[in-house]
Amino acid sequence: MKRIAILTSGSAPVATEMMDTLNRGSRYRIGMVPESLAMNPERLADALKQEGVEFLILENYTQSLPEGFGVPYMVISEGESVTDATRRLNVECPEYGPERRWAQTLREDFAVKTQTPPPMPTEAEEIEQPQAPEPQAAYFNPAPSGLSQGNQASAPAERKPMPKSYLLWAILATIFCCMPAGIVAIVFSTQVSSRYFVGDEAGAEKASNRAQIWIIASIVLSIITNSLYTPLMFLSATM
Repeated sequence: MKRIAILTSGSAPVATEMMDTLNRGSRYRIGMVPESLAMNPERLADALKQEGVEFLILENYTQSLPEGFGVPYMVISEGESVTDATRRLNVECPEYGPERRWAQTLREDFAVKTQTPPPMPTEAEEIEQPQAPEPQAAYFNPAPSGLSQGNQASAPAERKPMPKSYLLWAILATIFCCMPAGIVAIVFSTQVSSRYFVGDEAGAEKASNRAQIWIIASIVLSIITNSLYTPLMFLSATM
């Protein structure tokens, strides 16, 4: 995961939208630099390095970075779209080795992938190319340097784990219990992962709860049906 900071002397609509979009994925963590630090280029490089920042995005930044600044950066030009700036970021930002190798293995275009993380490597790939430990999710906190935090952006919260889909139970309920209710349970079960991975955590939780309800309904309806059907069959056989 790459840590990126945004430098601006005013508004930064393109960089802000990039931050909102890319922070939902697994490749980048982007945050705004506090104004007091952004306006002091002499102290900026050391503070960024201490916080592990590996790349900078500049938009409407009026200060001049000193020669040999030490942290690579890209400047968002006037009129550049979010899509073009994001694609350029994937090229100019230091590559994230493990994800690029996985994309090549799957024959996918790494340069245009901005949100969806690639699948995990196989056991053989993990042995051949061990992955470095992932840095902590908390992003760019210059507090150890004693700098002002008045305009510091808050760190993005970690996502909750994905709710249970109950897909296996839904399939079993469809086969062995009440088929109509089981099919409804399967529909809600498949919605759990799809809603979760587009960022709709509340929708994923709701789909999980509804899948569980319909599984129970399928089982209960099957018990009621069998309890009524079996005596009738017995009576018809004895008559």
